Order: sequence, then structure tokens, then C-alpha cells
Amino acid sequence: RTVVLLVSDHGEGQGGHRWAQKAAFYEESVHVPMMMAGPGVGQGVTNRLASLLDILPTFCDYAGVPAPAEVRGVSLRKEVGREYVVSELRYQDASRDGRMVRSARYKYIVFRSGANAEQLFDLEQDPGEVENLARRPEAASELARHRRMLAEWSRQTGDRFRPAS
Repeated sequence: RTVVLLVSDHGEGQGGHRWAQKAAFYEESVHVPMMMAGPGVGQGVTNRLASLLDILPTFCDYAGVPAPAEVRGVSLRKEVGREYVVSELRYQDASRDGRMVRSARYKYIVFRSGANAEQLFDLEQDPGEVENLARRPEAASELARHRRMLAEWSRQTGDRFRPAS
């Protein structure tokens, strides 16, 4: 009758992109392993998008009680996954703040300022996140779609982050 959920801290960059810190949106630092086991959990591996915000609603679902109304997560017990997840970087110097929208295939990153303030990566074609597609005409529709996802998330959460213009 016990469901166990194991998560770890996110990575340190592991030298990828010549980066050895957590304050980045590269997969090496934002990907958080998560494993769940117990009755009714199922078996196998899924690459479904999930957020740490989903932990409480998941446990509530398995316990048969409603999650608190103010909780933004969704139960991982459901077959329907998320369209996207969002991560935030916040600094004392707000001019360096950033957001990341991760969809099934793409990752959109935007900062308040900087030479590469807007980035888009196709994680199927470029799992190393080397080729920024944000300025490529052929990626314009994906860029617009991910901008809309971030705007939607900002409205839903009351996030006042505004990207570089």
C-alpha cells in the first residue's frame, strides 16, 4: 500500500558547455531524475514531462484525497502529460533573471538581457544544445509557440518576468 517517489537534486553542469554550476538551463543542470514505485504505479520508463510541483498532487491522488486548490501541479498517476514545464532562474540582480520552457521536443530559454537572451533548441536533433534556432526563419513557428507557452504560464502564475526586448 506504499508508494515511494525518489527524486534527486538537479545537476552541476558536469562540464557540459564548459559549465560547472547549477545556474543554467542546460539539460545537465535542469534535468531532475524521478523514480516512482508501488502498487498501481506501473513499470517501465517514461519521458513524459513532469515537474516537482506534481509530487503533492500525485501523493494526494494515490491517497484518494483531493490536492489543495492552490497547488499548481498535476498528478503523475494520470496518463495525460504536460504540454510543457517551466523553470526559473532568479538572481539578486534581476537583470540576469531567466525562464525556460521545455516541451517534448524543444527547449526555449529567455533572459532579461544578454547577447543570447533568447534561445531555442531542438532536443531531438541537437541533444547537446549547441545550435540556437531562435534567429532561424525555419524555427519561427516553434519560437512563437514557446513564447505563447511562457506568456500563458506567466498569466497563470502571476509571474512578472519580462524577457529582453
